[in-house]
Amino acid sequence: MKTKVVAYAAVVSVAVLVGSPAIAQPKYTPSRPTFSPWLNLYQRNTGVLDNYHTYVRPQMELERTLRQQDLTLSRQSAALRQVQSQLRTERPAQAGPTGVHSTFMNYLHYYPGASTGGVNARSKQSWTPRPSRGSYYGYGGFGGF
Repeated sequence: MKTKVVAYAAVVSVAVLVGSPAIAQPKYTPSRPTFSPWLNLYQRNTGVLDNYHTYVRPQMELERTLRQQDLTLSRQSAALRQVQSQLRTERPAQAGPTGVHSTFMNYLHYYPGASTGGVNARSKQSWTPRPSRGSYYGYGGFGGF
């Protein structure tokens, strides 16, 4: 008896794990209202206005406005999809070519007598710098500064 219960539980658990969920019919959404707004013409709770101007006409205007808004939104979404598809297409780059030659620490525009720039560049100087005469260290006369 105990083996039958265990076997039954195993079969049920396998069926639950392997089985796919049941899909019912999709929800029905009508394209227009299922009840006519003209049915509100026979309501008994009347106010200052008659039932047509209180219930029927505002509901019909609301439905017309909602249809117009739905049409406008569908047109806007179509235009947006068109713009997105245009943006997704690959266009050639309009920027200039890369790889322009440059050097690191190029100060040729500051030292016009130097022939090449760069960290390890040797400049062709016709003069050698000397310390100033008034100072032992070359700081312009401040002595042991």
